[in-house]
This record gives sequence, C-alpha cells and structure tokens, in this order.
Amino acid sequence: MKLIEKVLAPLASLKVQERYIVHGDEDNYLLPEELLERAINFLFEQQGVSYENTDLLKRLKENIKTINIPESLSNQDLVYNFQPWLEIRENARSVLEKTGFDLEEWENNEL
Repeated sequence: MKLIEKVLAPLASLKVQERYIVHGDEDNYLLPEELLERAINFLFEQQGVSYENTDLLKRLKENIKTINIPESLSNQDLVYNFQPWLEIRENARSVLEKTGFDLEEWENNEL
C-alpha cells in the first residue's frame, strides 16, 4: 500500500468514519482533527515523497487547508451533514480511485 493510500483511505471511507468517529468508543476511535493532521503532514510537509499533483489532489489540499470544524458540531453531524467534510471525503475517494486503489477491498480488510 502506498503512503498516500494509507493516509487518505480513512478520510475517504464513510464506513471507517461511522465506526470510529460516529460510533467510536474509549478504546476504538478516530478524531477528525487527527485524520486532517495526518493528511496535512503528508500532503504539505513530507519531503522526498512524490505523487502526481492533479487538479483533484489540489482541490483536496485546498479543502483540507481551509476546513474549520465548529466545536459545537457533533461527530454525527460532521460525518453525515457538514458539507466541507463531505467534500473532503469525496475528494479523497476520487484521488484514491484515480490511483487505482480499491477502497471497498481495503474497508473489507480493515473493518
């Protein structure tokens, strides 16, 4: 698995977000901010990692850079209704599809 796939798969996966953000528990959870931070670290700060900087990827980077998650927003509203988050998820999915990554197969192996 390529590093970009490892970083973007949780951002692209509604199933992962449902399980670990919406229905996460004390031992098994993901924080949306941590998913974004991992993506920022990879997409903006990694040196020596090359990937094709397509229009899709540029749009994803811009959305990640500009998202502001309100503190009062519930995890459920974030995952299902918050338009900036939905756009990031869809953009991440599109980037992965363009690389040939099978998100559904990954979800089946990871969940």
